[in-house]
Amino acid sequence: MHPDLAAQAADLYRAEAERTAREERAARQAKRAARAADRERGARRERASQETARGA
Repeated sequence: MHPDLAAQAADLYRAEAERTAREERAARQAKRAARAADRERGARRERASQETARGA
């Protein structure tokens, strides 16, 4: 592998930082998708409520 332990440690640190960044990006994307789905459900509920109120 690397004859230089400092270089090997740097490579491992970089790989871990990249993995952490990927996981954080995935978590943010999942959170955005969940919020968007919640907004859509709320909008559907609101439309249904308005239609019920108009029909009553």
